[in-house]
Amino acid sequence: MLFFINDIHIVGRKEIILFVIFAFFVHLLSKDQFKGFKEYLVYALLFVGVLFHEIFIFYAPYFVLTLWLFNKKVDYWKGARLYLSVLIPTCIVFFFGKAINEGESLNILKQRGIEFGSGQLSIFDFSNDLLSSIDRYLETPWGYSLYSVSLILGLLHVYYYLRKEHPSESKRILWSFLLLIGYSLPLFILVCDWGRWIQIHFVLLLLVLATLLPTKTKESVIKKTSLPVWKYSLAVMYIILLLTWRVYHFKNGFVLDGFLTYLFNKIV
Repeated sequence: MLFFINDIHIVGRKEIILFVIFAFFVHLLSKDQFKGFKEYLVYALLFVGVLFHEIFIFYAPYFVLTLWLFNKKVDYWKGARLYLSVLIPTCIVFFFGKAINEGESLNILKQRGIEFGSGQLSIFDFSNDLLSSIDRYLETPWGYSLYSVSLILGLLHVYYYLRKEHPSESKRILWSFLLLIGYSLPLFILVCDWGRWIQIHFVLLLLVLATLLPTKTKESVIKKTSLPVWKYSLAVMYIILLLTWRVYHFKNGFVLDGFLTYLFNKIV
């Protein structure tokens, strides 16, 4: 969740569509309502979602594996329908899609007195050629290699939580998560926004873990909040530690220039 503070350029990206659809899907599974009209509504939302952003094909297995995690068995038909809901529109766009009005939108805006400044064209500046990001990786190999540091820190955090709160499910969830990251590797090769792709992985995992939380009762709240002072102190220290470093959506995977540094500079 700190990613939106660490890199303001990530705000307003279209993966919010993926998050909303996945959250709705996980909610249905947790309530045992993924059937009938609501089931086919999810298929329709996935189909349309692909037309908004291509990342759906790289994160589609989350839907299939989450179905398996909840049901504790393989549902081939529902899993196939989930994946085909994303694969079919992806193939249509990939094989039959073409440029529509390419570049003319900028001319229309310019005629109406709206001109983008340097560095504001965003996706209009990027090449559509496959493997066009390789040059970016070669320019900053150290910055991109440091994404492994932030990924490992995130995995250690998640694994500690799973071992403590869900020991019986910890290995299954962790291995599933690693497989999902492996499946999305082509995205990391093709597009340079590595921090963004990693953040999407952890947000989707967070939505799955949220459904595993026990039902809140008055007794459970009292029990959970009756912790020794040293544990609270440890939690505060851990939060402060998280604020000392940051991850950018591309180019820099681990930088000792976190929110505390930003706050200090503002005060100075």
